Amino acid sequence: MADVSSVVVKAPLADNAGQPAIEPGAFFLDGNYSLQLNSWNGVAGVVLGLRFRILRSDGQLVDSVELHTPNSNFTQATTTHPLPQGFLLNAFIFAASGNPLVGITFAQLQLVRGFSGAITPISTILQDYVSTTQGPSWPGSPIRSSIDGPGALRSIAGTTPGAGAEIIETVPLNVRWQLVSVVYTLTNSATVANRFSRLFVNDGANVYGRFEQPAVGLAASATGLYTAGGNITNTTWQDGYALALPDALRIPGGGHWLTSTLGIQAGDQYSAVRYLVFQWIDV
Repeated sequence: MADVSSVVVKAPLADNAGQPAIEPGAFFLDGNYSLQLNSWNGVAGVVLGLRFRILRSDGQLVDSVELHTPNSNFTQATTTHPLPQGFLLNAFIFAASGNPLVGITFAQLQLVRGFSGAITPISTILQDYVSTTQGPSWPGSPIRSSIDGPGALRSIAGTTPGAGAEIIETVPLNVRWQLVSVVYTLTNSATVANRFSRLFVNDGANVYGRFEQPAVGLAASATGLYTAGGNITNTTWQDGYALALPDALRIPGGGHWLTSTLGIQAGDQYSAVRYLVFQWIDV
């Protein structure tokens, strides 16, 4: 993306001998290098800003800002920003617009050789989540994994399935969820049979979690309120059921949590699906 702000300072900082002062850790650039900004993001309307300073070989200090628009479906977006000959002094990534949260927008800044096509990565200089109040900078900020920290706490309204169908919720690709709690309602038709709502977790193919409703079934024409979560035991309430989940149930991208109901009938209806997760971008 085009440079949207560039300031050239005629008299850069100098040492006692009158020579341009080079900050510790500065990268020397021979005119064949670029900054490559990669991002993974899950909300619309986010634009990232990349600010960096170059001490050019002619002694001029250039302060530049460029913009980067991430995708909103957690897939990678990349922009490449050619650099002049000189020294890269510092770089900073910030939220230029939108309202990204920690766990929603992840950025990686690399120094690469080349401008397009066959680009060779030289160094990862920045890697961290970006939010309205948090922006990683180099030098100074540690390089963090996208799965470090507590993750973003998200309350998600699930999809209401058709009559006689099961709930199925899918983790986006490049994301992992830790399932904290789940609530939903099952309203049975008049067809005589007891229903037993079970909650399954899979990785997209293989089931690795199966959590059962207590032994008392939900009768015909009845409505049951279900909740599932950690630190509870399987029990029957006056108007529903509690299903025990592990305390740290993580589901990879492309995986699901879903119901699998013993005795389900064509007119049975799941509704009011809501769940709470901790979310990390998985890159």
